[in-house]
Amino acid sequence: MRPIAGLVSVDDARAKLRVLIASLAPGGAERIVLEWLAAERARGREAELAVLHPRRTALPVPQGLAVRVRTRQSPEAFVAALAQEWRLDAAPVSTHLITDDLLAILWQAGVRTVPTVHNHRDGWRNDPAAWNPRDVPAVVACAESVRRQLLEAGCGAPVVTVRHRPRVGAQACDTGTRAATREALRVPADTMLIGAIGAIKPQKDYPRAIDVLAAV
Repeated sequence: MRPIAGLVSVDDARAKLRVLIASLAPGGAERIVLEWLAAERARGREAELAVLHPRRTALPVPQGLAVRVRTRQSPEAFVAALAQEWRLDAAPVSTHLITDDLLAILWQAGVRTVPTVHNHRDGWRNDPAAWNPRDVPAVVACAESVRRQLLEAGCGAPVVTVRHRPRVGAQACDTGTRAATREALRVPADTMLIGAIGAIKPQKDYPRAIDVLAAV
């Protein structure tokens, strides 16, 4: 590992974080972003979150986080307005699940982006091979397997893997709660239970969960 030249200058290393996300629908990627921003806010860092698609059911936003949600504007107009405000900032913008046509609006205004790829190839909304390192100085992969796929796909920007460990409340380890859950699901106490939560999509890779179960 080595520093990526010009990614974030020393002078503005604690500058305001700017993040653009597709939505705050209850999902893993959205939770990762909110937990990361909550941690940064707890350290005293300013952060701004822009949300492209409003959702009737959305994850709650951490206290103290500046949030902008698109309303009547088109997605293109919303991103263009953000680009005009963000273009003078030296630091790149963190983007999540944003398609290349919208990222291009930021790039054309001189805003660099660091996309986070939260899914395996089947769930990609982008063509990583088309990313110009001038516009995309770095890419974050949610797992090492995703990083390998990005490189195999021809991504020319540096790719780093960041594994996020979700916050888990005490209730998750409470023996009483676990027993009640097993009883509700009619799973005996001596039965090994391995579960996976997610949409039924190829990128969730449920066959791998079955392979793990078989190996165990």
